[in-house]
Amino acid sequence: MSVSINPAASNDAWIRSSSSSYGEALFGHDLVLNNADDIAVVGQTGGSTYYLRQYFVQFPYARTTDQIAVSAYFRFYNSVTHGTNIDRDVEIREFDWGGTVNITPFDDRDWRTPSQGIAPLTISGVIERAHALPNSSPAFGGLMRVRAQLSGTSSTLSYLVNSSRNRLQQVSSGTEYNTFLSSRADGAGTANDPQLIVGFHTLSRMTTVLAAQTQLSDGSWIYLERNNLNDEFTMDVKRVTSGGTVTTIASNFTTGVTGNDNMRSAQGYGLCADANDNFFVTYPRYDNTEHLAVRGYKKGVGTTWTQGSELYWLNLSDDNYSNTMQVLCAWHNIGTGRLVVFAMRDWGRYGGAMDTYFLLDASKILNNQSGFVLASGKGGSDGWTAKPANAGNYNPINPTGTLMDLIPDAVNTHTGYLLSAERAALLDQNAATSVGRYRIHSNGISFNSNTFSFMDNNGGYSQHDPDAKLRAISVGQNDLVKIAADARSGWGLTLDRFSFGSTTNTYSLLGRVRMSRESIPSFPDRDAFNLITESNKLNNSQLWDAVYFPADNKIWIYYFDDTDATLRTLMRTSINLSDNLATRDEVEVTTTLGEAGYTPLALRVQRNNMRSDHCMITVAYTDSSDVHKYDYHTDRINIAPTQPLLIPVTNFNATSSKNFTWTFSDPNFVDSQSKFRIQIIDQSDSSVDYDEEITSTSQSHTVTGSSIANDKDYFWQVKTWDSEGVESPWSSQGTFATSDSAIIDIVSPATDNEEIFTKDVLIDWSLTGAQEEYKVTVTRVSDGVAHPSSTDWVTSTDTQYLVMDLTSDVEYLVSVVTRNNEIESNTATRLVLVHYNTPELPEISVTVTPDLEYVTVAVTNPEPRGDRPNPTVNEVYRRVAGTTGPYLWVGDCDPITSFRDYSVGSGYSYEYKVRAGVEA
Repeated sequence: MSVSINPAASNDAWIRSSSSSYGEALFGHDLVLNNADDIAVVGQTGGSTYYLRQYFVQFPYARTTDQIAVSAYFRFYNSVTHGTNIDRDVEIREFDWGGTVNITPFDDRDWRTPSQGIAPLTISGVIERAHALPNSSPAFGGLMRVRAQLSGTSSTLSYLVNSSRNRLQQVSSGTEYNTFLSSRADGAGTANDPQLIVGFHTLSRMTTVLAAQTQLSDGSWIYLERNNLNDEFTMDVKRVTSGGTVTTIASNFTTGVTGNDNMRSAQGYGLCADANDNFFVTYPRYDNTEHLAVRGYKKGVGTTWTQGSELYWLNLSDDNYSNTMQVLCAWHNIGTGRLVVFAMRDWGRYGGAMDTYFLLDASKILNNQSGFVLASGKGGSDGWTAKPANAGNYNPINPTGTLMDLIPDAVNTHTGYLLSAERAALLDQNAATSVGRYRIHSNGISFNSNTFSFMDNNGGYSQHDPDAKLRAISVGQNDLVKIAADARSGWGLTLDRFSFGSTTNTYSLLGRVRMSRESIPSFPDRDAFNLITESNKLNNSQLWDAVYFPADNKIWIYYFDDTDATLRTLMRTSINLSDNLATRDEVEVTTTLGEAGYTPLALRVQRNNMRSDHCMITVAYTDSSDVHKYDYHTDRINIAPTQPLLIPVTNFNATSSKNFTWTFSDPNFVDSQSKFRIQIIDQSDSSVDYDEEITSTSQSHTVTGSSIANDKDYFWQVKTWDSEGVESPWSSQGTFATSDSAIIDIVSPATDNEEIFTKDVLIDWSLTGAQEEYKVTVTRVSDGVAHPSSTDWVTSTDTQYLVMDLTSDVEYLVSVVTRNNEIESNTATRLVLVHYNTPELPEISVTVTPDLEYVTVAVTNPEPRGDRPNPTVNEVYRRVAGTTGPYLWVGDCDPITSFRDYSVGSGYSYEYKVRAGVEA
């Protein structure tokens, strides 16, 4: 049990002061001690005589060293509210009156005057709006000083209970007091005695960091690790890969810790990461309980981060004694990044700021800049949290340590969700929780009116216990899953799935799963425990957690095997969101958690959805010597491969080898094929003519020639195994037929790149076998671009095809394939390079005429072949014989004529060449 009810000691009493003078009555006049009444009276009356009453009460209190008080409140049973409807509070103040209420002697009496006796006393709690308390009903006042008053292991706590109007010296307007049942009403020790109700959190190395684990885009995890259980503790920021490699990003990052600061819940730290793997840590600032703090960690090269400065801001004002219990954060992909922070105190005034929210500029935090707080507000006032109608009565208290979760919508960047059990929730009750949906305005600097909340009175309840847990998981756009551990019979761990209106304050229930109804043998059930002890309860423990795995669209719940008394066996089971039903599977994760003789205390998984196939489970425990430790275990969620996708197979000649290809398909983020099996089935009688099972990652298989017969129609199918040896279903069946196929060969052109001088080329092929169709493909060799002469299948028995309009001096690949009865022949190919855009090479002869000092170059132009043009000019070039310089142009002549070169020099030998051309 994590909640203790501490009834008042039987020595409670009240004192009445009376006088015809209000001032004398305040000072203490004609005192009367009432230590045997069934009622305790607090307040005042007016008239000819003023009567003022103060109540004195003590609560014996004890705790064990393995627990820490995180919240508490006073419960008085209001018998009757008397008098006028004038605003007044009942105040509960620390006052050590010794154990016996005295009214004499004067210097030792316990009556407190307003200025000297009441105001200096430290206030511990307030029952607000006492004038409006209904008769015969409980009244509550949150204990403001949990940290200061409940830190010891055992003590007696003494209080003075007075009216705020007495303290303020406001003259009685008439009758204005309340009568509460005393410790003697209805017999000692009854449920209506004055009570101090305390909620304890079981200390572990997960205390304050239960929510501080998130997964980055590369599949590794960032998490906070608490180093010890001392009052002044420090945190390490660490990263671990799925392979178990751990690095410390920052050590002892909470510097400057002062005072006894471990009076906090399991979720004192929030941790979230952005899309670029920068991450943020939020927490209460330790040297000032009115401040909240944040640190940014900026992603560097590889797996490095730069730790930012501690930036802090003032929380919204509430009572000075209220301590921040939980601080969670959520990152939103808006502009340069936004952080939503939600914080919760252990106590708050009516209309106060016990639950506060903030919108922060993530970019400014990463760059250590001021002005990062963009918006703020009170959750209870602004629709973030809903208050139950039947508890607390104007006195918001937060008796829970982990019943809060904050997450962004998985798709809608401006939306997020908040689950909570605060706002007048009472300890140890199994009751409804608040579901809130917030919306960040499109301007990115405020929240809009589509923020609302409701009490989920019809869904899974939560045990209001500091060791209980509540989880929110976003599984799609405007799609929220709430998981609560409900103590009601037939409920147990309960999943409720809601769909929200995108722009309206509406919601609907999509599905509900009550795990107590699923009859899973290993799963802890609220109704029937298999363990000798009830240490594996879920309703008031942290021994469970849940995560969403998008790859299989399932919520996976991690828990300890209830049939294993050692609690070393970690299990998981799933709820399939495709139909919102439990799968009832029992997957054994590990049987060696912790160590022999250990006691598990808390279990943690990441708060964001899985971004790889692995989930890291963190367990905090004590060993057999009561030493607090961690155990980390990485679990791979493996999903069976789905049907392989077959690549269609064309009909073929079974005497030849044939390649069969498929695509391995697996929902996991990363997986690979380890084995395959291929079958070929005769369509006529369903007999399996070919069956091979091969260990290979290859997604193709060659069936050698003559492994199956010709002239048959076949089915073929494949199944695969993944890297962990889990097999897929058979693929859908592909079809093909076998038959003798033709053998073809291109006979014209006879060789590759044969000299051709026409733009149109006749492709001619020889054929062995029958042909019903042919297909000619012409592609440019340089870039594979198809030529317009390419065909699809042409129904014809012709064995030649004219390829037209080939570009001169460009190399083409011509491919020809035929088909008969849909059985393809081999593919015949030929390289074709045509030349038709230049004239034929001219022929020349050279004659020297020394006496006339010129050289005659006689040019003969051959008859053009094919599509080659007739020349219109011959260009004559020369250079000095034996040199390597360029030929120089010396002149032109007409076709089939001579050219006289008069520019030659005496004593030189020359070389001539002639180029035929066509003038444009």
